[in-house]
Amino acid sequence: MTVVCLLLLPAVSFAQDKFDFYISNNGSDGDPGNMKLLPRKTITQTAPLLKNYSLTHNIVKLGLKSGDVFEDNLVTSYPI
Repeated sequence: MTVVCLLLLPAVSFAQDKFDFYISNNGSDGDPGNMKLLPRKTITQTAPLLKNYSLTHNIVKLGLKSGDVFEDNLVTSYPI
């Protein structure tokens, strides 16, 4: 039991990592997208925010809601 818990610990800590922007099919592109409770809806409408954020930060962490299907394209010249 202890071995199983120790093996799963890194996965749990990664899953709870804070993202800079959140995207969900239940979101709205009018929302800021920087909080899990107010996600953006599309990657396309979030891309300009990601680009601006990347200018002042080295890496942008983008959270896509598990189970949702996204049909947008995201081509970037900065690390996500």
